[in-house]
Amino acid sequence: MAHAVTKSAPMGYLFAAWIALLLVPATAAAFELPKFLTGGLGSPNANRPVGATAYQAQQPYDGFEIPITSRLVFRPALFTTEGGVLGVCILFLLIHYAGKARNRQMAERWAKKAMPLLSNEFASVADDTKGRGLVIWNGGSDALIFASGRRGCQSLSAVFTLKPRHDPLERFTSFVFDVATASLVPSHRDLLTLTFALPTTADNVYGIFALVDKTALQATRSGRFDLSFTKINDGDQAVTSRGIPNRFAILTESSDLTDQYLGEPDARGQAQRQKIGVADALKTSAADLLESLVISDQPAERPTGPVAVQQREPRLVLTLCMPKSDAQCEASLALLHVAVNIVDGLDKGIIKPRTEAMAKFRKTRAEVDKELLEESTKEQREAEREAKEEAKRKAEKEKFDRMTPAEQARRKELEKKRAQKKSAMKMQGRQQ
Repeated sequence: MAHAVTKSAPMGYLFAAWIALLLVPATAAAFELPKFLTGGLGSPNANRPVGATAYQAQQPYDGFEIPITSRLVFRPALFTTEGGVLGVCILFLLIHYAGKARNRQMAERWAKKAMPLLSNEFASVADDTKGRGLVIWNGGSDALIFASGRRGCQSLSAVFTLKPRHDPLERFTSFVFDVATASLVPSHRDLLTLTFALPTTADNVYGIFALVDKTALQATRSGRFDLSFTKINDGDQAVTSRGIPNRFAILTESSDLTDQYLGEPDARGQAQRQKIGVADALKTSAADLLESLVISDQPAERPTGPVAVQQREPRLVLTLCMPKSDAQCEASLALLHVAVNIVDGLDKGIIKPRTEAMAKFRKTRAEVDKELLEESTKEQREAEREAKEEAKRKAEKEKFDRMTPAEQARRKELEKKRAQKKSAMKMQGRQQ
């Protein structure tokens, strides 16, 4: 499944428009008409610089000037505003190209390191014939690598989400926004997200499991629909007994899933841990790069209605802090190996939740789908109820209008007594 990388219009467009407005005033104020033209003009302003202000025209010019021709002189002192704007433009362009080059360097460095592993694991990997992988760019900070053709995995998309180093204005406004909102997580970070599309099954139920760095726990869990199915287990004993550093938290829909992906506590789960390799990878410097590992069969964003079985997209999502050196790129490959091992484990039955756990997952999804259906039809049901009440009121009004004056008076008296009775019953209830 192809993944499109989207990007909003950069703040640089606004900067360019602002610079254009500053440069609109004519630059002719720095030039003086040649004598062969002023000699034939009778205007008292003929000898003044074109576009000069009255004050400038009355002042003698004794500053530095550059002769262009025998009759044309350039006076830089009259270009102070334009010179400043030009300097800012040049600085902006230098930052833009330097930032863009830096982002491309990071993405292509990782692609070059990962290309041998990706080529070995996938039948089809985008390649630019230079061994770096074909990194598809959208703007200066978003990029994508796509691979497909592997048993147990429909496709892999590696999405680079980098800081907008090429757009200083966007970085500045984001910084101001983060300070103003006291955000714990910056608006822009250097991230590498690898999404493995898992094969579909009869009901597309895999269960939901995640391993998340505690420093990114709030940002990862905030607003995510699929992780609302899980419970957090961040106790040191539960984590370290499975060989995982205590800097990570476990989010799982069932304790059985934890045992499947990380092995049972202590020596009982050692064989399973060796097959999957999560604990071994996190004993290396790769632990500094891992932000989250999520296996899910539910959408990240809350759907507006129940998700049909055929529309569920089971996936494994590995989110890394972007490697910025050759050593970090090498370390990140250990986590990529872990993701591949999990894909193989799911395909070969090494990772297989118990029947009781799967039944619980299906029951939970049926209950959630029922809630989503009620939410999606709530407005429709309220509209139908209001329509029925309006029709009832209209029918009663028509019936009332057909009554004689005496019958209408008796009807009003009866409704008044009913209202008084209801009011008295409410007062008694409050007193009790």
